[in-house]
Amino acid sequence: MYRKITRAAKAKIGREFSLTFQGGVHYPVSIGAERLRGRIDSMGVFSRWRRLIGPIFAFVVASASAAGAAKTATTGKGAAFSIVHVADPRGNGPVWRKVLTELRDRKGHPALPAAEVLIVAGDFDPVRDRYRDFVDIFGSSPRPPVLLPVLGNHDLKAGYVAFVRDEWIPKIPNVQRAAKDPCSFAYDHRNTRVIAVDSYHAFGSRGVINEAGRNWTEQMIVSAGEDIAHVFISFHEPAFPRYRHLKDSFNADVPARDSFWEMLMRHRNKVRAVLVGHTHRYYRMRVANPKNGDGSDTENLPDEPDGIWQIDAGKTPTIVNIVIKDGAVHADVTRGSTFRSVDRWVLASAPKSDRGTKPAKIKKPALPKEPVFEPTAAETARFDTMLRKRTKEELAGGKAVVYYDSRMRTKSRVISVDETGALTIRAVGLPVTMKISWSVLSHGDKAGLALAVLRSGSKDDHAMAGFYLMAAGRRVDAEAHLRISGGGR
Repeated sequence: MYRKITRAAKAKIGREFSLTFQGGVHYPVSIGAERLRGRIDSMGVFSRWRRLIGPIFAFVVASASAAGAAKTATTGKGAAFSIVHVADPRGNGPVWRKVLTELRDRKGHPALPAAEVLIVAGDFDPVRDRYRDFVDIFGSSPRPPVLLPVLGNHDLKAGYVAFVRDEWIPKIPNVQRAAKDPCSFAYDHRNTRVIAVDSYHAFGSRGVINEAGRNWTEQMIVSAGEDIAHVFISFHEPAFPRYRHLKDSFNADVPARDSFWEMLMRHRNKVRAVLVGHTHRYYRMRVANPKNGDGSDTENLPDEPDGIWQIDAGKTPTIVNIVIKDGAVHADVTRGSTFRSVDRWVLASAPKSDRGTKPAKIKKPALPKEPVFEPTAAETARFDTMLRKRTKEELAGGKAVVYYDSRMRTKSRVISVDETGALTIRAVGLPVTMKISWSVLSHGDKAGLALAVLRSGSKDDHAMAGFYLMAAGRRVDAEAHLRISGGGR
């Protein structure tokens, strides 16, 4: 007995292996090589004790290591991890399997942490095939992600619902199911709670969550313990749809939609985002006021301060990676055949208490500050008129006007400029179009536009670029253009 145990222990010394806890969740366990090897070898001289001490020692070491790993996993402290949000793999098994392979291997984006939870925001028809794909791809993985299903409008066949309700959800470790709607549930992972709402049965109809569903969702938010820092809500049909299903999603019942969103806003200290699908287009927006804000404007992607994010994962192969490290949360969206990163932003910053104590900095002598350039209203109006005119001229000539837009947070192409000066822009490489008024453009946005329409050697164009660059605080770049223009503003 002792020899078998010590040989097995020696074989695992210095390597990481896994133990299974809490309904199938795997945690890594590592044993210190030199210390354990020395203890086991030294016991060879104590022939009377080795049969007793060997098994006890191996058990204590493994148990202590497992306890430490389990504690790290349940408290959420330590290394970053990913919760992955995808949607609508319906009828496209090869792409779905490619997404699963990427999540397993992280070859396209190796810097992202491992996916520990995978949320499918509806439409995984055929359900059994998509579930079998997951089992096949992750069958040999030591730590597969926990797979969470959200019913979509194409998943409502009797056999599909029965499989999700009776076979899939029961396999989720420590799942908290709704008594009245067993396809709605909450799942806790580390310091995060995911709430999946079935909006087609007891808690809703045709994608609209009813009062019972709203009350249950709020109960699940409120009941999250103090160790839960982040809450994500997932259902299939968006509250604020874009591109497709503009009038027949959750917003088909505007009062119900508004009541649900206002409930979420009451808990915005914990609720980080609503994760949806259905439209087959990736986009994101942040909504604070569902009644009077821009959320209901289907031509706009609002970013309202202190609001809650709605993230539509579109359709596979788009992957929304939500990276969590203690109190900090950011999203990194990958897509395409190589799963390149196409969008990235912060959902929540770490509280000051989580950031640690920074070492004291040695104060350096302060450098004299350069005078701040503050353009007058008259100067701004004059150059704004010039910039709108030049942009229209370039568009009329069939030329592309591309600049980095601070609202889109990506390179954007100008589609048109209307009589009020409002721009219609489209994100480069993303199926996202937005109409923005001229007044919301920053000096940096206008500087990018001015450079996009610049005619080399034109004094007026260089003067315009220099003006906006100076206003944006880019003095060195501005001076180069101002020299060409003759130095005038």
